[in-house]
Amino acid sequence: MAFWISMAYQQLIHKNCIINVKNIAASNAKFIQV
Repeated sequence: MAFWISMAYQQLIHKNCIINVKNIAASNAKFIQV
């Protein structure tokens, strides 16, 4: 059971990481355009 919880937790972190990278890329693009 702990294995599945840890897998789900890693997936959650991975999704959040992707979202953060997209947000950073978007804010960098806005900064460059200005």
